[in-house]
Amino acid sequence: MSDVATDRLFSTNSSETARSRLAQLRYEGGVANYLDVLDAQRSLYSKDKESRERKAEAPRPYKPPKAPPVLRPDLMRPAPTPQRRQDLGSSELPLDYEAITRAYLERLRR
Repeated sequence: MSDVATDRLFSTNSSETARSRLAQLRYEGGVANYLDVLDAQRSLYSKDKESRERKAEAPRPYKPPKAPPVLRPDLMRPAPTPQRRQDLGSSELPLDYEAITRAYLERLRR
C-alpha cells in the first residue's frame, strides 16, 4: 500500500473516531439523540472493516525460510533395484513367462 493511500486510510479512520467521540459527547450533553451515536459507530465500524480488508489484500513480500529444510536420510535412500531373472529361482515364479510368450507368438504365426 502506498504512503498516500495509508495516510488517507488513517486520516479517515481518525476522523471517524473523532466523529464517534463527538456524537457520544453530544448525546451525553443532551444535544443529540442516540441514533446519531449509533450512526457514527456504524460508520466507524465499516471504515475499520474496510481498512482491515485492504491490509489483508495488500501483497506481501516474499520471505525466504529461516533455515533450509531438514533432509530425512530414510527418504533419501535410492529405490530398490528390481531383481533379474537369473537372481530368481524357478520356484519363485508361478509361471514360465518365456514359454507362454513363445507359445503365444507361435499361435499368432499360424
